Amino acid sequence: MTARIDKKKHLPMALILLGGLSLVFLLASSGMAFGGISAGSVALGLVLFLRCKNRGRSDARKMLCVFLLGITLGVVSGCTIKVPVIPNVGKLELKETIPLEAGLLITEETRSYIFKGNPESFTGSARPHEFPLGQALESASYQTFSQVFQKVTIVRTPLEAKSYKVSIAPIIENFHFRYDQLSYAGFAVAVVSKIKVRVTLASGEIKIWEKSVESPEQRKGPWIINISPEEKAGEAASDALTFTLREIATEIAQDDSVKQLLKGQ
Repeated sequence: MTARIDKKKHLPMALILLGGLSLVFLLASSGMAFGGISAGSVALGLVLFLRCKNRGRSDARKMLCVFLLGITLGVVSGCTIKVPVIPNVGKLELKETIPLEAGLLITEETRSYIFKGNPESFTGSARPHEFPLGQALESASYQTFSQVFQKVTIVRTPLEAKSYKVSIAPIIENFHFRYDQLSYAGFAVAVVSKIKVRVTLASGEIKIWEKSVESPEQRKGPWIINISPEEKAGEAASDALTFTLREIATEIAQDDSVKQLLKGQ
């Protein structure tokens, strides 16, 4: 009889411990969908704990320790995740290219820009991420604007850019990303990114055209188990970046006023 009572007392704690460990995994990783398990285990464990007539203060202290331990482990487990961002712009559907050689201004500061931050979600929030967005911007911009202008050359300083009849200066204004379990009731995970890019066209000191475009949210996934979730995070970021540059390039190519100004250069 005593053994049966002990089992009833230990089962809620075991469930709460399982939920707490799942919570730690949620904080530290986005590779598996543990939201449903964590919420379900904690909820069931609490219900059984509250219904247990033989619980005491020591049991409550044990439960509190489990939660504090889970939070502590989640916080200290946050080693940085390096996310590969490899954009592929693809072919633009443009009627013609602008018959000018353009300087693509990507300063060393812009090229070396790395977004460092945590996802805007509970899932994976204990793990800082690094996105090499500067290098991705250079690659995607070259792929994009080489299809708009007859020739594009990358330059590093504004002084170099002035030697071209037209210069293109892209810059990232903001970037957001998160892991989404809520849309899948905690039983699957997807990664969502969006980015805002500003591009300026200039001729010497004269600004010809400027536009900022923010991508809609780009989603990759969902998955239940993924041993390399950072790859999907990189794909989502790449899709967001290429979306903005394709939109901007299309506007430049279709803007008659820009064409007229550039023809006069």
